[in-house]
Amino acid sequence: MSTGCSGNTKTLAHPVLGSWEAGRDPIPARIRDEVEQIEAITAQAVTELVDALRRDPVVAVYRRDEDMHASRPDTGHLPARWWRHVVARAAHEVPGVEIVTWRG
Repeated sequence: MSTGCSGNTKTLAHPVLGSWEAGRDPIPARIRDEVEQIEAITAQAVTELVDALRRDPVVAVYRRDEDMHASRPDTGHLPARWWRHVVARAAHEVPGVEIVTWRG
């Protein structure tokens, strides 16, 4: 997990993440649950996007969270960076994908 990309979780301080990653402190169960939820949401989004890209191989990415939230209200709890990761994963599955920057 990186700071600033944890969906609806609070942004975490680097020392906290470092202590979890190094195994010095256990990851709290609620954080583990949130990460699993984000992973499930992401996997579903990738699957849906792959299906959409097979019909139309053009997909937009967003530079700012506000732009993504305005265009895709269902993602209001996630950062635009998350969507860029979804697009990258889906693009590996479908040849010839064209990734464009959203221009509201």
